[in-house]
Amino acid sequence: MGFQSDNARIREKIERLARLKGLDEESALEDALDAQLSVRRRKENTPEARRARLEKIVEEINAIGPLPPDQQFDAVEWDDLGLPK
Repeated sequence: MGFQSDNARIREKIERLARLKGLDEESALEDALDAQLSVRRRKENTPEARRARLEKIVEEINAIGPLPPDQQFDAVEWDDLGLPK
């Protein structure tokens, strides 16, 4: 057996899953873990979850605040009318 556990319930579940899938215990456990990770990834990749992560990043950036005046610069030069040169 590739997976070792002192928990008899866990061992029994892995053995049962392996029999049901026709795989060795390690492969059955790997498949089960991959399936659960896939479900998590789908939940984490919803538009709402992406928006929440983006909003958190924006909050962190806003918390930094502006640069001190001596470190601020504008990469674009402007004319007297406020238009880029």
